[in-house]
Amino acid sequence: MGLVSYIIRIYRRDESDPGLIVGIVEDIESNVKQRFASFEELKRILGAPKGRLPRKEKYSVTEK
Repeated sequence: MGLVSYIIRIYRRDESDPGLIVGIVEDIESNVKQRFASFEELKRILGAPKGRLPRKEKYSVTEK
């Protein structure tokens, strides 16, 4: 596996909850852009094998 370069743009983050961030990741080589809405999504994007887009999980809303 070779070196992969990304541009990561973070547009919003919550200082009280570091896991709540919103932004875009751009793969420099392929020019593919992906949005993320949490730190977990960002980690999944960066950890995806080259040439494969990670699947987004569907979240269900539950009442408290």
